[in-house]
Amino acid sequence: MNSINSEYVKKFCKERGLTYRQLGELLGYSESAIKAMVLKNDYSTHFECILKKQVEIYTLQEKLKEYEDFKTHLKNFIS
Repeated sequence: MNSINSEYVKKFCKERGLTYRQLGELLGYSESAIKAMVLKNDYSTHFECILKKQVEIYTLQEKLKEYEDFKTHLKNFIS
């Protein structure tokens, strides 16, 4: 993922059903700070870093769910 931009932030929120308020709570920012960054398309290095880490967390959670589902299906198949 390259530099964060407003389209990326909007897409991130939409895919996860997050409002800017919820995103702010998740990342430690106020809703107004998120809105200002999106409006200006100007993001601090800190924001970019924690958003990238949050993306990694979501990705790992999705992979873990896939593994857990596979494990369940495998157990059901074996028994």
